[in-house]
Amino acid sequence: KQASVDELSMLIGLATEFITNVDHLSNACHLLNDYKQYPELIQMGKHAQTLLKQMVMLKIIFEEKTKELKEEQDQLPPSVSENEKTIELTQELEALALQVSSKSQHELRGMILGIADLMIDAARTEKMYDVVRDQAILVFKMTLTVAKFEEVRTLVEEKDWPDIRKKLLDYVVEYNATLPGSAITVKDQMELLLREGLAKEATRLLPDPPLPSQAFYADKASQYINMLEILWYEIERISSDGLGILLPLIEEFAKKEFQQQRIDTLDRLLDGVQSFYPDFIVDLYQSASDLLLVSLQGNQKQYRLYCNFASIVKRRFLEMNRKADWKAFITEVREKNSRKKSLIRQMDVNDLK
Repeated sequence: KQASVDELSMLIGLATEFITNVDHLSNACHLLNDYKQYPELIQMGKHAQTLLKQMVMLKIIFEEKTKELKEEQDQLPPSVSENEKTIELTQELEALALQVSSKSQHELRGMILGIADLMIDAARTEKMYDVVRDQAILVFKMTLTVAKFEEVRTLVEEKDWPDIRKKLLDYVVEYNATLPGSAITVKDQMELLLREGLAKEATRLLPDPPLPSQAFYADKASQYINMLEILWYEIERISSDGLGILLPLIEEFAKKEFQQQRIDTLDRLLDGVQSFYPDFIVDLYQSASDLLLVSLQGNQKQYRLYCNFASIVKRRFLEMNRKADWKAFITEVREKNSRKKSLIRQMDVNDLK
């Protein structure tokens, strides 16, 4: 029996030294699990995961370089097809393409997670609790979910948790969720950081707002607004003192929406803003009114749009106990547009005075 154990240990040692095919290594881990050879499974699993993590990292580098090349190409003048930077990136990508795995990030992460499940069960059986903890940390890094974050917390001694928590959250902050093979979306990334009170770090992850000229602008705008809402209401939960950092971002995008005559897309967000920054709301809607009036085409549909907008302004100003501001606002609008009789009539019908 001892000879068999020694022989198995020798075979595992040779396998971890010479075998680099991750499919074969993964199959070997399952076979060792079936035969309840748990210490050897853990040894083999660590080797397989090391190779798989290297493959994931190479995949990430390839995706980052690909993204960088596209951004560089988009900035080239129409008459220029390449420059020194794009040539350099193309050459780097050609070299990386020879090394990068044909498996997707998702497939590679799935293999790591499958081996981790086997190792965690084996380590619990063998009372190797450090392995259980380390594998739980690895699973979190592969999935970046709240559930796995909490699982790590339950496995770590209380005295060690602050240091490990910081390292895990630093990993989340640095993670590039914009790549095609990302485990999570930027929204998920922000929500995890906000849950842990890292408002500034989450805010820095907010992508640039979409441009009206972009394809699928409405969908992209909706996603951007959703991220602004998450930031606003989560920061309010953490500490309302930190909300001011979002005002320039909200103002910039709100004006773009008003220019597109999308007058109510930010209503839920601005409901929250007006509770803390009434002056900001007054100034924003005054600017929005100017933007809308300039773009009015002089037809009934456009006038109805403006009256719907003015009704929102009236509601907000009165909710904030800013009746005098409302009167000043609507009086100025009426005076500047007194020749637009149809607009004035629609205002009268909607009690906008």
